[in-house]
Amino acid sequence: MKIQPSEAMALGKTFFESGLFTDIKSAQQAVVKIMAGAEIGLPPFAAMSGIYVILGKPVVGAGVMASLIKGSGKYDYKVMEQGDTVCSIDFYEGKEKLGNSTFTINDARKAGTKNIDKFPKNMLFARAISNGVKWYCPDVFNGPVYVPGEIQDAEVIADRQDPTPDPQPDYSQYNDLPL
Repeated sequence: MKIQPSEAMALGKTFFESGLFTDIKSAQQAVVKIMAGAEIGLPPFAAMSGIYVILGKPVVGAGVMASLIKGSGKYDYKVMEQGDTVCSIDFYEGKEKLGNSTFTINDARKAGTKNIDKFPKNMLFARAISNGVKWYCPDVFNGPVYVPGEIQDAEVIADRQDPTPDPQPDYSQYNDLPL
């Protein structure tokens, strides 16, 4: 989706002033989300609702990822198994199977995934679709993207490997982002 910077600035101001997007603290932050969305083909409202920027990295809801894969015209996926302990997704380019992305409850626990006990089915799908995008169809997003929770979990794992980690940032505001 093509959007001019002046249009993004006007929309960013409107979205910010509406007060409906509580994660946005300025019109400039709204503009960043709108422009990030435009780069992957999302209209402004979908970008405001489905993209978050955490530690400078784009965090995209699993539903947005799934819809962009299906809407790409190039790729598709099929959920092979989904439950409270596993999600397994096959990825396709046309009719050719590219591979599989499976994420289990044990993978989630190893990663220190938050909210796994509240929404296991959703969280496992989010991680399986996110990994599959990175492995099999990254060109849909023009680079790596993450789902809510992945950035925080990566930070936690990295800090565990450091014997004197810095204090952990407070990510609690992102714990309940929609997948």
